[in-house]
Amino acid sequence: MRISALSSLGFLQQPRTLRKIRLLANDDNPRVRAWVAIALGHFSALEPADPATSSVLDQLAADADPYVRDQATEARQRKPLRGTTSGRGEDPGSASP
Repeated sequence: MRISALSSLGFLQQPRTLRKIRLLANDDNPRVRAWVAIALGHFSALEPADPATSSVLDQLAADADPYVRDQATEARQRKPLRGTTSGRGEDPGSASP
């Protein structure tokens, strides 16, 4: 049920859900933790670098489970992290509406 909720929240990309998504980063189930990374990765086009999200992705990138680490790494590649510039037009993979 938590994975389904994370999938939906990531797809919807509503900034108000970020805090609730990040709270599940400490879940006992590695699949849930992986889906936290996946969901956070979907926010890359909408959210500027966010220290709290970057911190969660850093934590998940160091997870004991290899699937969680892989998903966190992929999410970090889609999301500008703290310490990077986040000006408009810097992401060549994003299209303008």
